[in-house]
Amino acid sequence: FTFSWAAVASTALFWIASAQPVGDRFYSYLVLTAISLLIGGVGARTVVAVARHRLLPPAPSAPATSAADPIADPRTTPALIR
Repeated sequence: FTFSWAAVASTALFWIASAQPVGDRFYSYLVLTAISLLIGGVGARTVVAVARHRLLPPAPSAPATSAADPIADPRTTPALIR
């Protein structure tokens, strides 16, 4: 998500430097501030999600096996698998 906007900011900075419009320093600082806030905001939200254990989905729980399950019962397992 942030890479594409960083590429846009880089292109904007290149254009500002090559065209040198009136107020080019102000525009450069504006672009740098905007992209820094965007990337910093995404980073901060990621840190908050990690702290709250919400970044990754929970690990799947192991299915419960019962003695009535023929796959779980070693007496019914074919000899080739043992």
